[in-house]
Amino acid sequence: MSEPSSLRGAEQPVVLGVSPEREWLTYAEAGRMVGLSRVTLWKLVKLVSADEVEAARIGRAVRINRESLTDYMKRSTKNPAASGI
Repeated sequence: MSEPSSLRGAEQPVVLGVSPEREWLTYAEAGRMVGLSRVTLWKLVKLVSADEVEAARIGRAVRINRESLTDYMKRSTKNPAASGI
């Protein structure tokens, strides 16, 4: 059974939730996970904690490591002044 012709070449649907098994997240997924905007996450990854939050760039796409982001958020709740954002 083939897919309907109206779906061929269509954009992939946007995933609303964040799958718990995905190790690498987009800015949008990471933002939904921790409740921060894309700009705030960009500042976090680029300017503040490049060594603390692991991120990978593939071409123009950026993926943020779920575990390192979660660890950073836990550390910053213990010491809010250390976040620097």
